[in-house]
Amino acid sequence: LVKLRSGMSSDAAELISKQEEEIARLKSELQKSMKERQNLATYLQQLEQASQASHDELKMMKEAYVQQEESFQQKWNAEHERFQDLVADIQRKYSEERKTMVSLLRRSQEISTLYQQTKEFSSTLRENPSKLDE
Repeated sequence: LVKLRSGMSSDAAELISKQEEEIARLKSELQKSMKERQNLATYLQQLEQASQASHDELKMMKEAYVQQEESFQQKWNAEHERFQDLVADIQRKYSEERKTMVSLLRRSQEISTLYQQTKEFSSTLRENPSKLDE
């Protein structure tokens, strides 16, 4: 190439030199561009991996939330049922106690009435013992 240049005119040699410089510059730019493209491809791959990891984590969190919600609902239902049973038990006991109290009140009134009748009978006998014969 150097021998070829020596036989050429200086304008032609200068033109070839400028073209070689341009080719070298274009090669350098092409290498830079290819390196940038590779870097962008790597970055895109990392973003896709991060996106997939986030998606997987979100999916796991959603599944955990659904499980917690189901567990909470089961516990809530069990507690609600237990509470309903407790309320029913209290109502049953209250009803039984009320019946007992009403029964005791009636019995007390009967006893009071019998006591009153006994007092009256006793008083009548004292006043008029002959009524015993009647």
